Amino acid sequence: MTGWTSIDNQHKENYWWYLVTNEFAQVFLKPLGERINQFGRNCLDVGCGEGLLTEYVDVPYSGADVSATALMKAADRDSNSNFFLGSFRDIPHNPVLLGKHITYGSIVFGNILHIYCDPKSDLIPLLESYLVFEPERFFVYELEVFDHSPISKRFKLIDEYHASVSLKGIEDVKRHRKILTYEV
Repeated sequence: MTGWTSIDNQHKENYWWYLVTNEFAQVFLKPLGERINQFGRNCLDVGCGEGLLTEYVDVPYSGADVSATALMKAADRDSNSNFFLGSFRDIPHNPVLLGKHITYGSIVFGNILHIYCDPKSDLIPLLESYLVFEPERFFVYELEVFDHSPISKRFKLIDEYHASVSLKGIEDVKRHRKILTYEV
């Protein structure tokens, strides 16, 4: 995990301070949790960070992240959920998970696709690799500027939610986000 050292350091330094604010939680995390709960199936949160979504999800929840620091904070936040260390590209190929034939009804991709994927080349193959977990829904929680059109060409978009926060000190691009629900 040597390539992820800077992300681990960002969690140590509270780089994502705005994610833990009440406004951010009410505008984004609560509506995402409501959508997951409404679906009513177990959930895998890819790039779960510090597990902030666990406060809003009532279904069985598992989270994966590349930051050991974030996962320790997540486990402190919710000891009833399962958290594991892993790169989002490696999770669908994890022999332990595959050996147990674990399935997830819903998979959340939270704020990682716009950073780590090229929408024209590796976005769809990445999402398709998660089909090994037999999901029925993908929840894509991303910046408003994220181009989701390739996903909408491959999977059926069944719900959209767009919102923004007015937090002081947050970059403008981070204020505006969307939650997209896809039927797989």
